[in-house]
Amino acid sequence: IEGRIPGNAWVRGEGDIFFVTEKGRELAMKLKDRGVRRIEGGVLVDNSFFEPLAVQVCLDPNCNDAYNPVISATSIDFNGITFHVLPGKKPGAPAQVTWSPQGDYVDLISQAVTAGKKVRAPLSIQSLGLTQEGRERFRVSGGISIRNTWGSTYRFSVADPAAFFTRSFAASLHDAGIEVTGAERGTGGLPANAKRLAVYESPPLKDLVYGLNRHSNNFMAETLLRSLGARALGNPGTVAKGLSMVHRTLHDLGISEREVVLDNGSGLSRKSLASPRAFCRLLRVAHQDPIIGPVL
Repeated sequence: IEGRIPGNAWVRGEGDIFFVTEKGRELAMKLKDRGVRRIEGGVLVDNSFFEPLAVQVCLDPNCNDAYNPVISATSIDFNGITFHVLPGKKPGAPAQVTWSPQGDYVDLISQAVTAGKKVRAPLSIQSLGLTQEGRERFRVSGGISIRNTWGSTYRFSVADPAAFFTRSFAASLHDAGIEVTGAERGTGGLPANAKRLAVYESPPLKDLVYGLNRHSNNFMAETLLRSLGARALGNPGTVAKGLSMVHRTLHDLGISEREVVLDNGSGLSRKSLASPRAFCRLLRVAHQDPIIGPVL
């Protein structure tokens, strides 16, 4: 209505594993090209393409490491946030801390200082959990040497992917010249009367698989498994539906369920097993396939 959206703006994702910050900017520019200049509500996300709406896949009880991914149908930057720490201009000065993607998801407590020749306490970044406002609080402590001109980088899987996406996308909207006046961020069901304003399509499956194999990314594999289940067996995408389609393919290749035991999509598990015969059979068939072979 005359360049404004009178209510909330919703984003509904369907498991694009390569939706990163620059793609968020492209989607924001699509809205601007439609003439949108102001959103009078908040920015919300519909994650109902997957079930559960969000889940973390952990190899062990300690889930802090970034290789333990947080999965949701709508994501940005693999549901991960990257911190970069640089020393200040002189010893004793506060360290410089930046993060990407931009946005107000991070609530930062910075206690890190610039050290001289000797660093007494090592640099550390810790997530302190979610705040009442739906942000995630991080504390940076310790010291960083003034000689560390390249800085130090840390990556975390976020605690709340819906808040992370909406707060990051709100920053992209701001950069595109679109004002968001409402404070609401988070998740919920897409209203039945919602009007589609812009669409961003992921790369084709062959490109997704190519990138997944090159990066060996657990987030990508887990997301793709759920998308496979949703596309083949209907929404919402689940691990069970995805594994059902994997086993159906293996059966068609003459590989029994006894030879392959899976409980997730990435192999980030101590229960995933495959016989040498099944593994080699699958690789041989894929290599001989004129479509799949070049991708692998």
